[in-house]
Amino acid sequence: MIFGKKWILFPFFMLGVTNSFATPILGVNYDPTHSMVYTRGVGMDNEEVMKQSIKTDLNQLYDLRTRNNGEFHNISQIKTFYILYGSSAIHQTVKVINIADVINEWNDEHDPDKRHPENRFKLALGVYEFRPGYDPCEEATCLRWTEDQVNAAIQASNKYGSALIDRIFVGNEDLTVEDAMRQRITNDVIYIKKHLPSNSGIKVGIVDRQGLIKSLFNLSSGNFDLYRQLRRSVDFVGDNIYPFWSNKKYGESPFTYSPAKDDFFKTLNELREEMQKLGDGLDKKEIIIGEEGWPSSSEGIPMSNPAMQIVNETEPTPDRTRDYFYFWYTRNDNAKTNGLQGESISASYLFSLYDRNPHKNGISLDAIEPHWGIFSVDGYGSIFDAMGTDYSKSKNLSPDHATVHFTNQIKTQIDPRFPETAPRVAIINACLNDNHDKGTVSWNNCYPIYGRKDLTSAISYGQSDQFLVDVSGDYNSGANYNSLQIAYAASNTDIYNDPKNPPQILCHINREALRHVNSFSTITLSTNSVDADGNCIF
Repeated sequence: MIFGKKWILFPFFMLGVTNSFATPILGVNYDPTHSMVYTRGVGMDNEEVMKQSIKTDLNQLYDLRTRNNGEFHNISQIKTFYILYGSSAIHQTVKVINIADVINEWNDEHDPDKRHPENRFKLALGVYEFRPGYDPCEEATCLRWTEDQVNAAIQASNKYGSALIDRIFVGNEDLTVEDAMRQRITNDVIYIKKHLPSNSGIKVGIVDRQGLIKSLFNLSSGNFDLYRQLRRSVDFVGDNIYPFWSNKKYGESPFTYSPAKDDFFKTLNELREEMQKLGDGLDKKEIIIGEEGWPSSSEGIPMSNPAMQIVNETEPTPDRTRDYFYFWYTRNDNAKTNGLQGESISASYLFSLYDRNPHKNGISLDAIEPHWGIFSVDGYGSIFDAMGTDYSKSKNLSPDHATVHFTNQIKTQIDPRFPETAPRVAIINACLNDNHDKGTVSWNNCYPIYGRKDLTSAISYGQSDQFLVDVSGDYNSGANYNSLQIAYAASNTDIYNDPKNPPQILCHINREALRHVNSFSTITLSTNSVDADGNCIF
């Protein structure tokens, strides 16, 4: 905790106030689901644990701002992808938190008299647009969930105003899906703006992938009226610019020449030029960088591997991630020497504050996706202490945590009367006690390891996956859980809620066994890897 620290006061002109000479607003993309504490709160339907986890992350971001006497004090905003975050509804009814409420509460705890804005954070709120086939919802449910996000953003804006909320991003990389989605986003932008407080100063806009914003606004075919309506309705245009995904070399240390950095300016200038040509007031709209960054690891997979062919000229290493961070933070100082006018960027949001939980194991681009954070997934390590040039290394994890590989080889009988077996989906559950349940999963003191009842905590048959595991193994002494419970469910069904095929317990990894697990561990799950007491053998 940081409540006892001496607050560092910065002059008001240093707080990200934007004009043609000032540094653009700087913020970080943030998702609370990286945290094992947060996913425990989600899984156990404990909203206070969820909120406290977010506040702990805010403490760490504040520490980053104030390190070395305020070296990074201009990081003043947090950009989210959602405004509402819900629990799993496994143990109780679903608990929903509004992240604007949580951040405002943190701000008031750290600046109770509201006299020191340098001790507060502002929000760039994300309004998530749910869609069938991509999110776990049918059309009607997706629309209802999106409506909840829209209304929550309006309510938060009316409650807190621009003192907390700087802008609202409607959707995230959804504009190229289809006209129906573009119309929905346009309608939501207009609706939100209509219901904001008068003269609130809160801006509403859109964001999409690198280059696609430009092409979307300049399509010669398609629904021209829709594109015009969208162009005219937004206050800002957000572009996610990633030189890494453009397959640009970063360069060699000390990185005085970097094709990747040059590509950033080239992409941004092309967008500005296109907006100036199109009319509809686009030349007066703010340009926002919704996401940018550089990954720190490919988990040992060389870029020369055929699976990496779309990025085989790039180099994801910790030293490049750190250098890009400084490029992002100091860029306005040298913007004009790169052909970019200083006032062209109103705000930029680094991706991201934390690494994400591990993805599927294997030779694929999934090896890169988790490694874009300033801090490790558990907040223990950072780009400031992971300075190697080895693409197999990244930020340090706490000794209490490990990235463990699980391989699913579970087959069970379809019908106990016949010998035939069928593949099963494996489910990794975390339990607050040393769980020894058998039979059907009852969720007594247990929850899916990544919180929600979805496929993020499951492994298909024949596949391997990585999971971040708390290996300290003592919940009463600060661990997130005491044991793991391995379950299985029928393939190609609703693995959690199918009443005909509820999840069945395979085995347990108890507290003592967890202490012998590390990031080099590979655990094969099968009916042959269970002892007489129901413990997993590995």
